Amino acid sequence: MKKKLLVVLIVLAILAALIVGWLLYVRSTVLGIALADAGLRRSQVHDVDIDYEHGVFEVEFETWEREYHYVIDAGTKQILGSGY
Repeated sequence: MKKKLLVVLIVLAILAALIVGWLLYVRSTVLGIALADAGLRRSQVHDVDIDYEHGVFEVEFETWEREYHYVIDAGTKQILGSGY
């Protein structure tokens, strides 16, 4: 019984780590898409906010001069809208 519980806990921990890793990868990917479009590097921006809803990512970040907003399709990774 204890071995089964231990195996289940290990499997759940591995799955959780994989999901967190995937989410971090996806978030960095969509941020990279927005930064490339804006012609900026990660070191040039602050107050980064990435939200996911209804199949799109909303990416917002600031430089010292402007606030940027991007809408990126979660499936295709295409920019659907942008502005500053």
